[in-house]
Amino acid sequence: MSVFRRSEKPSAARRLADLALSIGVLALIVGLVGAFLVAGVYGVHASLDRNEDPHAARAPEPPPAPKPAPKPPPPPAVAEIAVAPAPKPLAKPVDPSRVDEEGFIKYWLLLAPIPAEKEMAGGAEVVAQRLPDEARLRPRPEERVTIKGKEHVWRRYRTSDFAIDFKQAVEGQRGDDVLAYAVCYVHAPEERRDVKLFIGSNDQGKVYLNGQAVLTHEKPRSLKKDHDVVAGLTLLKGENVVILKVANERGNWQGCLRFGDKAGTPMVDLHVTTTPR
Repeated sequence: MSVFRRSEKPSAARRLADLALSIGVLALIVGLVGAFLVAGVYGVHASLDRNEDPHAARAPEPPPAPKPAPKPPPPPAVAEIAVAPAPKPLAKPVDPSRVDEEGFIKYWLLLAPIPAEKEMAGGAEVVAQRLPDEARLRPRPEERVTIKGKEHVWRRYRTSDFAIDFKQAVEGQRGDDVLAYAVCYVHAPEERRDVKLFIGSNDQGKVYLNGQAVLTHEKPRSLKKDHDVVAGLTLLKGENVVILKVANERGNWQGCLRFGDKAGTPMVDLHVTTTPR
């Protein structure tokens, strides 16, 4: 007669212990697998960094800042030696200035305004000797002259155009029924013959060259560049004294003067000073 034993059923506590043990083993396995995966990924990245292409493009490094240049050593001290200036030759013109491109003289000494003795008598004024031995005048800048009890001063004047504007030169003073003297020193590089002198005046005018009267115009007129032409003159080598007298009755008061050769071509290589030698 066979006897069968009934298998014993595990208790609830035993089943819970077995389940906890299974879960623990499973968690351990999962942790180990995760650790291996992390270590593998890190190793792959490290390998890639080590095997990076050495020829890959890289950002250029900035150039090093230039070093400042060393300061040069100071020059050696040199003893100063006083040198006296060389004396100027007497024949050299003082304050030389060339004529303009048309040959007109622009630098003058003026004595003006000198009141006329009569109204509307400019012709008589240019003919009369208002200064002693006026043909041989050799004034200097700031030189003083007394005419009929009144003192006048020779002043330097530079024209703004080809002609002297006497009213501009004496601005604020009398400009009608008056007379003016204009003097300059013209320096030629060599003697020149058959020279022509071109004159313009408003109104009446008179010209002296090296002490000789070469032109007298006694009637009122308006200014023109070359109203009068005097031919056959001579310029000396070196200094030549030019004296221009211009009278004014009414209105504008002007004068102009230039030299030309025998053909009438303006002489533009002349020098002019306002101080005699």
